[in-house]
Amino acid sequence: MHWLGDRLRNLRDEYGDVLHAATSQKPAPSWEREAFLVALGGLVRDVAAHAGVIGAFAEYEGLVVDVAGAEEGAEALAAAASRMVQEGREAAGMVQLGDLQQLLLVGESRKVALIVLGPMSVGVVASSDVRLGRVLAR
Repeated sequence: MHWLGDRLRNLRDEYGDVLHAATSQKPAPSWEREAFLVALGGLVRDVAAHAGVIGAFAEYEGLVVDVAGAEEGAEALAAAASRMVQEGREAAGMVQLGDLQQLLLVGESRKVALIVLGPMSVGVVASSDVRLGRVLAR
């Protein structure tokens, strides 16, 4: 099994009501939102602690919800991530991929993996030569 996939699945299963409420008119109870944010923060810190990962963040509507590791530029990354996920959702729909799950942006020196978590995304920043699938598998 894939470590990160399992952790994300657990968050979705345990806090699906919170994730759904973020896009509905009826907000989740504050205690449930707080518990979700604590769990999400734990995930971000655990991801950032993996060898080869420079930093990790969670964003909602382009704003940083949590960040760990290298924090420089997190606000810009969150804003860009939100926009990329929005565009990715539209593109996935146009080419009939189904619901967008993740995006990978690779540059000359770094890469960013964006994992969709309901209306949010979790971002992982690493050097472009790091194989994130292997690093985050355990």
